[in-house]
Amino acid sequence: MSGGDSSDQTKQTMTTVRAANAAEKMRGRACVITGATSGIGRAVAIELAKQGACLILVGRNPVRGEALASRLCRQHGSDSASFVRADLGSRREVEQLAGEIRNRFAVIDVLINNAGARFDEYGASPEGLERTFAGNHLGHFLLTALLLERLLLSLDSRIVTLGSGAHGVTPPAGWILSEANYDRKLAYGSSKLANIMFAYELSRRLRGTSVTVNAFDPGGVATRLGLNNGLKAWLKHIGYYLRKRQLLSPRRAGRDLVFLCTAPELRGQTGGYYSGGRKIQSSPLSHDRSWARALWRISLERSHLNAERLGRAWAYFAPEDDASSGESFDFLIE
Repeated sequence: MSGGDSSDQTKQTMTTVRAANAAEKMRGRACVITGATSGIGRAVAIELAKQGACLILVGRNPVRGEALASRLCRQHGSDSASFVRADLGSRREVEQLAGEIRNRFAVIDVLINNAGARFDEYGASPEGLERTFAGNHLGHFLLTALLLERLLLSLDSRIVTLGSGAHGVTPPAGWILSEANYDRKLAYGSSKLANIMFAYELSRRLRGTSVTVNAFDPGGVATRLGLNNGLKAWLKHIGYYLRKRQLLSPRRAGRDLVFLCTAPELRGQTGGYYSGGRKIQSSPLSHDRSWARALWRISLERSHLNAERLGRAWAYFAPEDDASSGESFDFLIE
């Protein structure tokens, strides 16, 4: 056997061992995945079920959701997966969703904030907020807050929120666009920036606990994202990554996300932004504490969160004073 063959075999063996260790770690662990009925979320659900996790699949399409849950239960056991329909853009539906999850899981080990949408035209949530920001950010902010007590009960729980390379924008004042100043690229980019800043700020607040929080950029993935805007717009989006030879399959991107949620070597690693299995840099603005603090206040107000509703978790979500508003997330930059 040549030296190159030996090296390749050693790497393959190490990869197999790491995968086996991660799979054993996930057996019986409770995982919640939003946007689980297609694309990356579906790929992650299939892989985590293979590893023995107990899943709650969240999505808006009950036909696809129930079909996936039934398939996973047939393949991996009756407790493998269940589906809950919810629109993350509706505060009422997120509150109901959180209640159902708390009723099913006494402890939550993994929360994957994966659901996302992009809209060419302005639209409002049931509460009257611009729907991109409401669904991509506020829904996940509220869901995470309402599930945090369960996550704190796990010895090693992980929250992963999906960002995007589109986050390099400067958001509008107040973060939320109106119909008069709506811009689809700014709306989506701002929501993804909010996702990343939320992950950074929550990781800072939860340091010293058993909960880690990271953000993940899947890259260009062949999913249904944007298909709601029409086939032409969707093909343009897919074609952009095809021309750059950077288009990934949902399964490939899902493997990177599963790694972030399960790898033993990442236990205790928090406040990072990952893509392709490695830590990467996010935009300079994403590390600005004054912007993060303003986003946090707006998110609390729009989510109607307070100490009475959150209980123990309020200690990690309560607004802070502005005494150190000039700080940044420099401690997260390597």
